[in-house]
Amino acid sequence: MENILRFLSLKKEYRMAVVDMSQLSHKLLQDFNGSEEVKKFMEQVVTDCTLLVAIDNLEKKLSFSFRLTEGHTIFFQLNYPEIVLHYSDSLTHYQGSVQTLFDKKSSLSVTVGDWKTGIHTSTIEANRESIEAILEHFTIQSEQLASYFITTRTNPFRGLLLQPLPFADETDVQEAISRLRYFSERLGHCTWREVEEILSDQATVIARHHL
Repeated sequence: MENILRFLSLKKEYRMAVVDMSQLSHKLLQDFNGSEEVKKFMEQVVTDCTLLVAIDNLEKKLSFSFRLTEGHTIFFQLNYPEIVLHYSDSLTHYQGSVQTLFDKKSSLSVTVGDWKTGIHTSTIEANRESIEAILEHFTIQSEQLASYFITTRTNPFRGLLLQPLPFADETDVQEAISRLRYFSERLGHCTWREVEEILSDQATVIARHHL
């Protein structure tokens, strides 16, 4: 069953990706026995990192390496159709809040490509209030294009990423973002078929994928 949809807005001003990572996240984290808060955070990492790959080119190999406080680490890699998630054993014993995992020494390194196509790595400070804020900051620093994550905390497996195209009308983009945030809970809990219906008045599906 497909779990990734890519959209292009009707006015061709922005593109979007929607993913549902429920089955894969359960598989990747089936052996994790740490706190529920940390588990939900890593579920969000899986969803948001997949969104960042899906919005551009699912065939492109991307790796995300998070270095957190006290030596905690998370590594996520998508080399379509394979996904890898590694995390330090220390996270299974961590009982603090997710927010305290990030400080001024925390970092995110994103590696694109492989030895065949060439490798490029970008590293940024990961001292933000959420995984979405960190990745949004990364897109601005690396691509000079703002990206907007639309997620709901009640369903970390489902998410949407909107990325304006060059020369997009800023007013139209902000109106689209406001509308998507308004419907975020509905998008997070509707059936997969209904996702396309909800977004049909502002975008059309241009690709479907399965992970």
